[in-house]
Amino acid sequence: MNTTQAGIDVAQAQAMGFDAFALNIISTESWSNDAVSFLFAAAAAIGFHLFFSFDMTHFTDPSQFFYLLNEYTSNKAYYQWNNTPFVSK
Repeated sequence: MNTTQAGIDVAQAQAMGFDAFALNIISTESWSNDAVSFLFAAAAAIGFHLFFSFDMTHFTDPSQFFYLLNEYTSNKAYYQWNNTPFVSK
């Protein structure tokens, strides 16, 4: 994924009437972190929202991905439910 593709993905989803994407996180490797960063930048630019869905078959402990929550839940593109960052699993 790159910045251009992220922009296309969120713009097309918004044009189709979607309000948000769940980002299924299976890795915290650099390629995954880069994709998350590109998607949040693209979403913030157009008022789209994203939230994390952590695939617990790939993690042994939630502490492995807490840094993502700390970094992104305050981002204006992060989806909030009742003023609380939304996460699924």
